[in-house]
Amino acid sequence: MGLAGMEVPIIGSDSVNWVELFVSPSSSTSTSPPFAPLTVEDYSSSCSIIQHHHDSPAYLIWRIHKTLPHSLELLQLSSSTNVGFPSVGLRFTFPDALSPFASVCFSQNQITLYVLTISGLAYLLKLTNNISSYNVSNSTFPPDHLFEFDIRRTHSNHGPITSVAATAGCLVAGFNDGSVCCFQLGTILDHTAPGFVHELRDDSGMGRLWGFMSRGRIVGPVQDLVIYEVHGKQFLFVLHSDGILRVWDSTSHSRIFSHSMSIPELAGATFKRLWVGQVENDSSIIPLAILYGETLVCIFLNDTKCLTCFRSLKSFVVENYLSDHIVPFVSSIFLRRLLCPGIHHNMSLRATLLDYNRHWSDSEFQSLTADGLKKEILSLIEHEGSTENSSVFYCWKNFCTRYYHNWCKNNAPCGLFVDSSSGAIGLIRKNSFSLFRCMEDIERLISGSSDELGDRLSTGLDLFDDDLESEILLEVFRCVIRISQQLGKTASAIFYESLVSAPVISSEEILPCVSKILVTGYSSSAAMLHISDIGADIAWEKKVADHKNLRKFSIDMLVSLHALCKRADTWGIVLNVIEKFLKFIVPRKIIHNLDAGTPSSINAVTLVQATSQISQVMFETAMDILLFLTYLVNISGQIHMCHDDISRIQLEMIPMIEEIVSEWLIVHFFATTPSQPAAIEDFSLQLSSLQIDSNMGKRSWNEKLGKCHFTLAFILLLNMQSLPGGHTLLSSRCLPNPHDISNSIQDFTSWIIWGKSGEPSSFLSHSKELALILLRHGQYDAAKYILTMVEAHLRKEKTSQSIQDSDSQWCILHHLLGCCFLAQAQYASHGMMKEKKVNEAVCCFFRYSIFSKTS
Repeated sequence: MGLAGMEVPIIGSDSVNWVELFVSPSSSTSTSPPFAPLTVEDYSSSCSIIQHHHDSPAYLIWRIHKTLPHSLELLQLSSSTNVGFPSVGLRFTFPDALSPFASVCFSQNQITLYVLTISGLAYLLKLTNNISSYNVSNSTFPPDHLFEFDIRRTHSNHGPITSVAATAGCLVAGFNDGSVCCFQLGTILDHTAPGFVHELRDDSGMGRLWGFMSRGRIVGPVQDLVIYEVHGKQFLFVLHSDGILRVWDSTSHSRIFSHSMSIPELAGATFKRLWVGQVENDSSIIPLAILYGETLVCIFLNDTKCLTCFRSLKSFVVENYLSDHIVPFVSSIFLRRLLCPGIHHNMSLRATLLDYNRHWSDSEFQSLTADGLKKEILSLIEHEGSTENSSVFYCWKNFCTRYYHNWCKNNAPCGLFVDSSSGAIGLIRKNSFSLFRCMEDIERLISGSSDELGDRLSTGLDLFDDDLESEILLEVFRCVIRISQQLGKTASAIFYESLVSAPVISSEEILPCVSKILVTGYSSSAAMLHISDIGADIAWEKKVADHKNLRKFSIDMLVSLHALCKRADTWGIVLNVIEKFLKFIVPRKIIHNLDAGTPSSINAVTLVQATSQISQVMFETAMDILLFLTYLVNISGQIHMCHDDISRIQLEMIPMIEEIVSEWLIVHFFATTPSQPAAIEDFSLQLSSLQIDSNMGKRSWNEKLGKCHFTLAFILLLNMQSLPGGHTLLSSRCLPNPHDISNSIQDFTSWIIWGKSGEPSSFLSHSKELALILLRHGQYDAAKYILTMVEAHLRKEKTSQSIQDSDSQWCILHHLLGCCFLAQAQYASHGMMKEKKVNEAVCCFFRYSIFSKTS
């Protein structure tokens, strides 16, 4: 089964401050055995509410943690605000442990919260329509807004409660004997009044005098309950553990449907959960899904039929591993990945630092910038290496192992989030929240094993009309994947770091080194790095195993490449197919009409994070193709490649791929690089902090400068309000659905690379406009990097002379570079660094003056 979507973590959802509210009981806490299910796992759910007709929906998310069974967390999320994910939530603490159930409803301009304790005590809390109004922590919830009812005291004859559901004014409980009772909690205040309790039975009237016989056939315990409105009528769907599915009319309390779900093919499996899907306005079919053992049973109900189909469930485990062979700037690589949005998680990182006895108060830790976190982590690594005489590789592996353990512990999935109005789908984790996007064709193509490539190629990409070309691309990708697996993720990470960090090692030196490793293996000096960590004997065994692995890889590649050439007839045909594929991974050009304004923060966060994911996939895919072609050149004699094909690869295809790599590198750089904090001397930001600027969104975003989650891409989004082509993700009042996210990624990526018009131009000419945006917001280091990258690429292409003669682009480039160096000198500490920056600025302005006279 192929993957259909990708999780997009919402930045900021890991940094919520909780307002503690205590719920006082009207009676003493029960010490009797549990009467309702225990909270043995983390649970969560959500609902959307619209307070007024023209308002955007607000989303209420609740969570109950197994480690805090007495507490319930509640968050109110809205996509129409510019504050991002809410920084404050409510945490209700009850006197007794909670059962894994809660229901949030909205009625009469008021939010109602239903909760059940394991002793059978049901609570109804009436909240204001804006939960942020509860801003006094460690206070008691107002008693006059609290209602409770002891179900055990009146209905213990039915046995323990096995399932609960609720809607505004009504709480429904299912029991171990199969009974279902409706309590008008919140509607009728007197619990002894007629009509407060309705027990759902198969008949009515005199039949009720017969006691248990009135329920007709005996059914199993209630397994799950769902209250759902269909065409204006409210129904109760009841799933029993023996497979009996019943549907009741909530108004008349009469049964309208009953069906046995016993399935011979799945005999012995247990019915676990029930879901009811959205019903179309012009349809009489109700879609259901039932979890039956490890199988998802899909059911479609109408007036007369029950149609069933099956779909097996699969679990997907994502494993990250560390490579043993990393060049000396290993710390930069690990820090960049560790603090990358989507990987960086505040609570997990703080727990990891606590493992090293680093303690901070909440305010101290929240005030740390990205640079501050880097310094703290590096000091830990250096301290561990010096005190335990361990290599930096071992120290980083130990740190990341601890971090991964804390991340899994703090981010276990609790429940799904579904907004039927917008189609948004999310995942509620223990301490974070994510949305889902559609997977791109290239992601579906490269995900999974090479054995599944054929199916993914036939369903994912529509590149070739010729079946032979599709088969050739299939074989090419099998070879590319084999090379990628041989090197691991290390090659692309090292190459990326060499492009974006200080030039410890040139990116031009890395590609030949990595290609050489594919042919000759790792050097003896690299193997020696392991001896201090794992011992001489194990290091020797590892060296022998690496040698055997290299021989197997070389033989398998030669066999595959000879078969590939034979299949295509010539290497020229293979290169033609690769060229066609390269056009597929070039950033698409889309004509834009972008207006100034501030986007919705939640949707902007989603767009930036999703863009970082796609750009990394594209960057790594282009790098893999580049390594594959370089490998072909290195072993050209063994695969009988002619001189013309070698020249074509070196002079045409490799420069083409390098340009694609650079384009996706810039996109990923913007999406993942933390912004610089505002300098003290920055007068424009001082005005913003004084609220002279009327734009509240920009003021709130300026305060986030320097934080790990606030990357350079957000600064670009400050210059946009909507995206073209009908994709109004940024200004939408609803959370985005998976397709909207994917469409907006293409628009945003196109604007970064090609600009508003999308017209063909020289490589990265739009980067000068991006550099101007960065300069206006005090991002001098990033602006300098972008301009330096453009300059280096133009020099490499040997087109600088034509640029000088044709227009003023070269002059503008050096003028902007001079401004960057001068700004860096202004904020640099006194000494040689300041003098160096001034000298570089003078050189740039000198070149500008010369080129401006000759152009």
